[in-house]
Amino acid sequence: MLSAVVVYQVTTGLIAEYSAIDLMIPCLFKTFFQVECWGCGLSSAAIELLHFRFSLAAQKNPLIYAVMGLVAYYFAKHSLSFADPQ
Repeated sequence: MLSAVVVYQVTTGLIAEYSAIDLMIPCLFKTFFQVECWGCGLSSAAIELLHFRFSLAAQKNPLIYAVMGLVAYYFAKHSLSFADPQ
């Protein structure tokens, strides 16, 4: 299920980046309470990071740097476990 969500996010992000069509699911918290949650803007910030626009990524959501750090740690930890089977 998580992989389907990731594929959907990546696909809709690429479509939004290269065309005027926005198919991303709106934030339910923001829709119901009219207040941005901590996760609002993470997808947009990740797209800005892919384009090396670091200041724009921080403007979209400064938590992107913490999320990217956790993702890097996760991949480093699991890649080392594959290298060392013990």
